[in-house]
Amino acid sequence: IGIPAGFQSVMYNLANVTIQSALNAFGTDAMAAWTAFGKIDSLFWMISGAFGTSVTTFVGQNYGAGKYDRIRKSVKVSLGMFFGTAIAISLIMITLGQYMFYLFTTDDTVIEIGMQILRLIVPAYATFVFIEIYSGALRAMGDVFIPMLMTCGGVCILRILWILVVVPMNSSIQTIMFSYPISWILTSILFFIYFHRKQGKLPAR
Repeated sequence: IGIPAGFQSVMYNLANVTIQSALNAFGTDAMAAWTAFGKIDSLFWMISGAFGTSVTTFVGQNYGAGKYDRIRKSVKVSLGMFFGTAIAISLIMITLGQYMFYLFTTDDTVIEIGMQILRLIVPAYATFVFIEIYSGALRAMGDVFIPMLMTCGGVCILRILWILVVVPMNSSIQTIMFSYPISWILTSILFFIYFHRKQGKLPAR
């Protein structure tokens, strides 16, 4: 269970290094904006990790106890809670994002670039909900290899290919940032299909 999760982290970092390298071509203002956004962005990922850990723990306990109806219910409740939280965080960040950037910089150009990044990525937080909850639930049931492949392929490798293939055709910060929502949406679809097929094989109770 631990090795695939560790491999996913490595792939995430590799994809982020590729994105950082592409952003560096736009100068120090873009680099500063991306760094500042990363601090703001981390608020969502801390909450996301908490939901993922919670659903893994709860599903694991009930899977071991053979209470499959509670697995189904807990996944639905977790999706609802996390989706609502993601929407709320997105609205707060979009509304107060400019003031959040002032915590890290007073440079108007950096803040403007940072807000462009924020407006492209933050509204897509809700799409990541399915990846976090479904992967956590699958991990709890001992299914780690296929989810690892879907995450690494959909989220990590797709981003790298996007940077290498799409960005050179339309080189802009916006094009680079589009790699996030696109990879989340496609990977969410894969997880939705795979999880419901897996869930369909569980006993009724």
